[in-house]
Amino acid sequence: MSHRYDIAKQDSVIRVNTTGDFDFVGIFEMWEKIIAACDTHNCFRVIGLSNLDEPPAPIDSYEYMGMLQAVGLTPKHRVAWVAQNPTLFDQMLVAETVIRNRSELTVRVFDTEADAEEWINSS
Repeated sequence: MSHRYDIAKQDSVIRVNTTGDFDFVGIFEMWEKIIAACDTHNCFRVIGLSNLDEPPAPIDSYEYMGMLQAVGLTPKHRVAWVAQNPTLFDQMLVAETVIRNRSELTVRVFDTEADAEEWINSS
């Protein structure tokens, strides 16, 4: 299954739904569009609901941080990403740890949408 996503402003956040296979090129394109939506709507809080079929490889966690910076994610953005597929949660936590330890980006991974919304709204 290919990588699919939709991006929309809902209330005071940019909401992203993504499904399918992990595809680095597709993920890069998705993040470019997320950043464009943030700029268009002057809204820098993002909630992502990820239901990918397979996790990225562990090495991709290090590439992911550079990709986020390359597309224009900055400390003004606040990103809450939900691993809806439980098998992906641990690998996504590795990515979060790499990003938090090696940059000033504000990115958190959650296993429930409710926790993500509580955190994103606490800012």
